Amino acid sequence: MDSTIQLICPSTFEEGKSYLFMERQVNTLAPATVLVMFVRYDPCPAFIIVRDEMGNKRRCLREDLFVQVFQV
Repeated sequence: MDSTIQLICPSTFEEGKSYLFMERQVNTLAPATVLVMFVRYDPCPAFIIVRDEMGNKRRCLREDLFVQVFQV
């Protein structure tokens, strides 16, 4: 059987949980995905605060965070 991976943008986020951040890049056709951890919500509802793999906090659009769902 073939399994597929579907990316879903969650409606809520859990503190300390890992998510895929889809970085928007102008010069490439495919966006890069980076594993990040949700830290907290931003006062602006369109943004959230995450921590990247290097430990740096970043403010990013919440529509750019995804969870992986495996389907068989």
